[in-house]
Amino acid sequence: MPPQPRRACERCGATLSEDQGWCLQCGAGAPGSLDERPDWRPLATIAAATAILLGGAGAAAYAALSQPVHRAPLHVVLASVPPPAASAPATPTTPLPSTPLPSTPTPTTPATGLGGATGSALPPVSTKPPKIPALAPTPTTPSTPNTGGSTTSTPTNTTGATTPAPATPAPILLDTNAAATYNPYNYPAETFGDPSLAIDGETETGWIAKVIAASAPRMAAGIAIDLHSARRLGSMEIDTTSPGTSIEIYGANGSAPPATITDPGWTKLNAGHVLKKRKATLKLHSGSASYRFVVVWLTKAPAGAKVVSLNELSLFAPAK
Repeated sequence: MPPQPRRACERCGATLSEDQGWCLQCGAGAPGSLDERPDWRPLATIAAATAILLGGAGAAAYAALSQPVHRAPLHVVLASVPPPAASAPATPTTPLPSTPLPSTPTPTTPATGLGGATGSALPPVSTKPPKIPALAPTPTTPSTPNTGGSTTSTPTNTTGATTPAPATPAPILLDTNAAATYNPYNYPAETFGDPSLAIDGETETGWIAKVIAASAPRMAAGIAIDLHSARRLGSMEIDTTSPGTSIEIYGANGSAPPATITDPGWTKLNAGHVLKKRKATLKLHSGSASYRFVVVWLTKAPAGAKVVSLNELSLFAPAK
């Protein structure tokens, strides 16, 4: 049998065995084996290059997305609105000449008689109003006979006005220190209470004077009020919790009250009066004279009383 031809590598010439598929020296394929197949290395190179390019593109895209975005500031420009156009001045209107309108004659209506015949025109109507009396006559009230046979008529107010009721005078304002105990006979100080309680506006408190047992029921003391200037007096209101007390009211002028109640400087403004109720309003007969000092003088205590109390004193000007 003839010997088999020797196989050698086509690239480097190295000897190849029968079953050897590639050269052990250069790695080339033996004839009839891998070297006859298509060469995939160029395709592998292209694929590797493409993968590298895709990787670089992805890295660049990631780097671009991760960078902070710098945006230019937004500037808003407000468009100026033009002012409204000034309205054109009104064209003065030339007044029309005042031409008197022609008077329209008033047609005269002929007067028609009962039989339908036409008579003369009616006389012109007078524009002068009739004279009206200023006041309508007041009807006379019928007189009412009385039991004695004579008649009495009720007076009628022809003017229709209502006579207003006289206004109640306001009380004279007093200082808090205007009241003082008037004690010309020098009774002990503990015999009397606080005089300011008689003008404090509270009827539950008041000035008190103890009744001296040796002279009871007679009393000889009082409470004086200083008005600080001469005033005209009309009345005094007294509130007391000692009904049955007898008092007298005096007025005087000067810089101080007279030393005794019998001094001619005192003028009696109200004669002796008994306070029969809790509250009494006494008229002061001062005429046109004015007085600075007023004293309420106690002359007699109620039967069996040990203390007399004047709870509140109020002075009023004359009613107008």
